[in-house]
Amino acid sequence: METYRINCIVVDDSNLQRLVLTKLINKHPHLNLVGTYQNAITAKNILQSENNVDLIFLNIDLPFLSGFDLLDRLETPPKVIFTSEYDKHALKAFNYGAIDYLKKL
Repeated sequence: METYRINCIVVDDSNLQRLVLTKLINKHPHLNLVGTYQNAITAKNILQSENNVDLIFLNIDLPFLSGFDLLDRLETPPKVIFTSEYDKHALKAFNYGAIDYLKKL
C-alpha cells in the first residue's frame, strides 16, 4: 500500500530555522521536502513555475517580501503553516487560512 506524501517547502531567512524544520520534516513519514528557500522572491518564482507544492512552512518576517506578501502574489497558494518569532502576526495568519502557526523560540 502506497503512503500519500505531502510535498512541502520551507521559506525562512534563518539558516538555523531552515535546518531545524528540514530535520523535522524529513523525520515525518507523510511529508516530502521538495525545497528550502531563504527568501520569498525565490520561493514565489518556484511556486509560480511548479505546481507540485502542497504545503509551505512560511516565515512571516522575510527581507524584501514578507510571507503575507508572497501569498498575496500567488494565484492559488498552497496550504500554509506560518512560522514567526512574534505572537502579533497570529490573527492575521489565520485570516490567511493558515493550517497552523508555529512560534519560534
